[in-house]
Amino acid sequence: MIYTFIASLFVVPLLIYVLFRVAEFKLIYEPSRLDAGDPSSVGLSFEDAWMETGNGRRIHGWWFEKKEARGTIIHCHGNADNITQRLWFAEQVNKLPVNVLMYDYQGYGKSEGRPGLQATRHDGIAAYDFVMGKQQEREECLPIIVIGQSLGGATAIELASEREVKGLIIESTFTSIKLMGRRFYPFLLPGVFTTITYDSLAKVPHLHMPKLFAHSRDDRKIPFDMGRELYEAAAEPKQWVELQGGHGEESFKQTQGYFELVEKFVMTVVNKPS
Repeated sequence: MIYTFIASLFVVPLLIYVLFRVAEFKLIYEPSRLDAGDPSSVGLSFEDAWMETGNGRRIHGWWFEKKEARGTIIHCHGNADNITQRLWFAEQVNKLPVNVLMYDYQGYGKSEGRPGLQATRHDGIAAYDFVMGKQQEREECLPIIVIGQSLGGATAIELASEREVKGLIIESTFTSIKLMGRRFYPFLLPGVFTTITYDSLAKVPHLHMPKLFAHSRDDRKIPFDMGRELYEAAAEPKQWVELQGGHGEESFKQTQGYFELVEKFVMTVVNKPS
């Protein structure tokens, strides 16, 4: 009996810990392997991009190259689905005179592995290195702009903290996972148990490239005040725009004039003297 009691002192806390880890993962990541088509279905030419990550995984993306490109956009998507469900984004940004790389995190789409805090960090760096490799092939040195939406905003901020990025667009993004947990799941004691942090609030004051922040007051998944707090904490130069609609990544369709604002931001960055 005493051995059963002693064993329970170790087993029960371990089970609780495992349950918290599983719950944390499922609340943050919703990877999908669904293949909803490729850019050829909307008339776009592209190259399948395969990138090796620092933790030994192979991730997949799409590379859209233009001969007269004046810059490159790297797109970091949100926590659900994969790039095949974001063809609308490819259609829109390909109207701009820039190259575009869209990629899937580990565990999403055709990418190997499993998503996680360090995994998405490795993914962003692999995407950046892929773009730099393309530039070396063409003997170019084009400005890189990163667009991140929802969870992708946090991964974009992480990437901009570690690599040279000339512009950053952050849509519908939280301040940190810990603060999100305190807001919506205080019973899970996020201050104690959170291991996946994405502390964007601590990083944006140190990013000095031009930044555009966007969020909707009708966002029920990531509160508007979090997006605003992230903007206010950010270093200059920065811009703010209020989106329309709920939490979603089809912001170009939901908010009239928003794509034109993004276009103006991108063109200002790519035309800025180096």
